[in-house]
Amino acid sequence: MRRTVYVSLALALVLGLAGCGGSKSGTPAPQPDSKAKAPEAAPAQAQAPVAKPPTITVKVGSTEKAALKNLPLFLNGVAEQEGIKVEYVEFKGGAEVSKALLNGDVDLALTTVDTVFKDKSGEFRLLSMVTNGPGQALIVDNQAKDSIKSVKDLVGKTVGVSSIGSGPHKTLLDLLAANGIDSKSVQVVPVGLDAREVLGTGRVQAMVTIEPYISLVEKAGTGVILVDARKPDGIKAIYKTVEVPWIALISTTGYIKDHGDAVQRLVNTVSKSLQFIAANPGAKISAQAPSFFKDEVKGDETLFTKMLEDNKATFSANGQFNPDSMGILWKRLQDGGSVPKDKQFDMPGFVDAKYLQNVK
Repeated sequence: MRRTVYVSLALALVLGLAGCGGSKSGTPAPQPDSKAKAPEAAPAQAQAPVAKPPTITVKVGSTEKAALKNLPLFLNGVAEQEGIKVEYVEFKGGAEVSKALLNGDVDLALTTVDTVFKDKSGEFRLLSMVTNGPGQALIVDNQAKDSIKSVKDLVGKTVGVSSIGSGPHKTLLDLLAANGIDSKSVQVVPVGLDAREVLGTGRVQAMVTIEPYISLVEKAGTGVILVDARKPDGIKAIYKTVEVPWIALISTTGYIKDHGDAVQRLVNTVSKSLQFIAANPGAKISAQAPSFFKDEVKGDETLFTKMLEDNKATFSANGQFNPDSMGILWKRLQDGGSVPKDKQFDMPGFVDAKYLQNVK
């Protein structure tokens, strides 16, 4: 009887321990922590997409919107990716562009580097190089091709440029100087850029112009290219070097100070577009170019692609400034009396380089 009681008690004890959560090994179950267990955190919700900053509109002034120098403003959708909208303001010549920039009629401009060097206001700053060559050509009218076989034959002739003080006018003056010709011995007249409307009319015997008019005249056969400064050999024939600071993105110190974000976004756009141009063949660049660039060639992709290939050498590879070539340009302007002969070239005084340095 007593043995039965002991067995029953033992059995009850084992069952009681099992009911209290004893382990299979028979060791006592761990005691609950004295502190209440914190409830599990709710699953993290998906992160909301980061909102793009609002698009900034900038007014950019220059000549002839469809000119190839403007490709870096509109190429490949880069501006949209940077959140910048370019409102393009077209002017007849570089002098008008500079005036509009100083007056605040435009925020930034694409114009010649020497405009900044020669400016007496001290307000202009270079932000990004765009082209390292004129991208222009001296074209002789078919009616005068038998009498104009060389640059020296321009003496006593009438030569057209887009406007007095424009890029084509400067190229003509440099070409004459490179060949030892007094500019006063050539009559220079403003005729606009479209060589199709000028050549064959008898108004001029030759003219200096830009694309797409060079290629259009070349295709039509209404003129003969005498000096082709779209290509390295033609650039070197004028400047003794193949890299000449030409078109740059510029702004005023006031706008840069007050709108640094907009400036950075536009510099990003120009620099990345230039890298795209440098890395790709003409056909791929053409495919990424807005249609208005091709309107002047009536959508002729073959002609436009050839035009791009002919002009690739003039574009900067990434927007950076070359101190050596900038110094050469300064010295040339000194020799011509356009800048003070006793003033040393001070690149930091003309270039605001931090925006190019921040391009990612």
